[in-house]
Amino acid sequence: MKNIIITILVVILIAPVFAQDDVTPPSLTYFSFTPDTVDVTNGPADVSVTLGAFDDLSGLSSGSVSFYSPTFEQGTYPYISFGGSMSDTLSTEMTIDQYSESGLWQVGNISLYDEVGNEQTYYTSELESMGIETSLFVISEQDTTPPSLTYFSFTPDTVDVT
Repeated sequence: MKNIIITILVVILIAPVFAQDDVTPPSLTYFSFTPDTVDVTNGPADVSVTLGAFDDLSGLSSGSVSFYSPTFEQGTYPYISFGGSMSDTLSTEMTIDQYSESGLWQVGNISLYDEVGNEQTYYTSELESMGIETSLFVISEQDTTPPSLTYFSFTPDTVDVT
């Protein structure tokens, strides 16, 4: 019995330890948004954004999407927290504000992060080559007229400061 215990201890102590560093970034498995056209003439509109991803070792941390207006002066950036899962598809809402720039908004990029900081970014051209829709059409009456002064006064018109 003593020999068996010693043998087991020796095997445990000299057994090689195998570890693997997580150097592989997460992968995009799914992306969509709906609707693909919003009218913000009378108020803001919500768009549902769904993001799916996979990570091979440490788990998914988060994902973010960048939507840009036609002139790149406006944008919105929906964010999803995956909470360490290895593979998941989650949704969030983003709001396009009233008076936002009208026209074709584009997905500039999608960035995915795993739990140890590996990052993968997919840009518009790559997303399009994957068959993923990247255009959101915004209908709006953009407010480009500056406000005008309608009244101004002050009183009293003389002040004694002595």
